[in-house]
Amino acid sequence: MYSHIPNLAGTGNGYATAGSFTTAFNCSVATTGLTSSGLTPEAATINWTASATPPGSGYEYYYSTSSTAPGISTTPSGSVGAGAISANLSGLNPSTQYYYWVRANCNGTDKGQWSSSANFTTLGLCPTVTAPASGASGVSTTPTITWNAINGAAGYKLKVGTTSGGNDILDTDITGGSNNTYTLGTALNNATTYYYSVSAYTANISGPATACTVRSFFTACVSTGLPYTLDFDNVTTPALPTCTTVINSGSGNLWKTATAPSGFTGKVLNYSYNTSSAANTWFFTQGLNLTAGVSYRIKYKYANSSGAVYAEKVKVAYGTSATATDMTNTIADHSSITTGGVPTSTLYRFYTGCVRSILFRIPGLFCSRYESDLY
Repeated sequence: MYSHIPNLAGTGNGYATAGSFTTAFNCSVATTGLTSSGLTPEAATINWTASATPPGSGYEYYYSTSSTAPGISTTPSGSVGAGAISANLSGLNPSTQYYYWVRANCNGTDKGQWSSSANFTTLGLCPTVTAPASGASGVSTTPTITWNAINGAAGYKLKVGTTSGGNDILDTDITGGSNNTYTLGTALNNATTYYYSVSAYTANISGPATACTVRSFFTACVSTGLPYTLDFDNVTTPALPTCTTVINSGSGNLWKTATAPSGFTGKVLNYSYNTSSAANTWFFTQGLNLTAGVSYRIKYKYANSSGAVYAEKVKVAYGTSATATDMTNTIADHSSITTGGVPTSTLYRFYTGCVRSILFRIPGLFCSRYESDLY
């Protein structure tokens, strides 16, 4: 409010220099303790602390996606009656931050000052997927896909395809917001990459504005027949060939593929030494179907790096599963490798006894294309 005071001298235009002042709030009830609860993708409840002297006509509230505070004359978003200390907001947008303020309404005319702001973010429509893990391998051909349920969701859309974002395998609605699991009824192919996504919808919103993350998994490999050749040349280093696995039973580094050093060609299976921890890592081939009581032959090359001054060790073994404890049948044990980078070619025969399906462990420093014309 502005005022002009007459000049008592009666000279000039009759007014002194302009000034200003602000009237005090008649409704002096202050609103504090703002919190939020009951968040969903399109709704929320805002709460505040009851005033020591409750306003006779309740409270008014204002919310916005902007952090700019409302003014005295700003139209409230809504109001509640005397005694109420919460309000339900609806028609909100998912994954959106909202700011809100509350003021007292003393008698319908006198209004208090707007409170300090508080804020909340509505829930999104992309649930947290818990299984299969993104990039998981060895997944069942009838996998169970699970996710964290979203409060306020009416259901979920699940897509599974052979391409990223595809739905050629499955495109289904799972009604009920509390549902958070789905098991595929038709078996997928073994040793195949599949892509999947899960998104939620509500009674009023058909889905997220931006597509949810597409994840992938690789189904379990089946054992294969002979002859068997493991080719490292067709992988992008440091990745391993399809259907092979690596574990670390110690604290050193892991097997990886690498460009061949001098003496080898193409790409190799490589172990890079660790300056502080000894190696104890296992590389497993795909399972191989063998016949009990038959003699087989395995060929491979190995070497330590050129100029190496420390002797290295390589053991080749087989067992009935890709675990260290099952590698109980040793084919070869190279306990002191000092080849100085010069590859050594080997050929071993072994007798399977009563073992029918095996996996090989190749813990060498360098292995070229692991050729196995087992017969």
